[in-house]
Amino acid sequence: MDWDDCQASLVVTKDAIVGQLVAESLAPNLTAEEAVRRGVEVHSDETRWSVSCTGGDYRDIEDQVKELTATFASRAVEMRALQDSGHVLHVEISGTVETGAKLRLSPSALVALGSLPVPVFFKTFVPADLQEEDPLAWLD
Repeated sequence: MDWDDCQASLVVTKDAIVGQLVAESLAPNLTAEEAVRRGVEVHSDETRWSVSCTGGDYRDIEDQVKELTATFASRAVEMRALQDSGHVLHVEISGTVETGAKLRLSPSALVALGSLPVPVFFKTFVPADLQEEDPLAWLD
């Protein structure tokens, strides 16, 4: 059983973030048509700016991680400048899980993630209709 609805994102946060400043530093150079085709989405609000690889040409989380790291590997200087100015950056890999679900990342994907000057967070969601097992059921 694997994670469902996986998504790899570069996330930038800061109180009262200036999305335009972050976008000028990090936004991928894609036309709107290319972004839709490749499944790249940019989101921005008052405290968060992100670029997500959500689908399009990406078949699985491996492809999303490869695209994300390839997009931002050449922007380490810009990432560090944002960090120096008080922004918090991280890669976020998220998905919907059930108990026992696994996420598989190849060694090459892990090396690619390690090449970015930011930590990696894993975020999970549980389906709303899923009844979780009693964590102490094994004691019965």
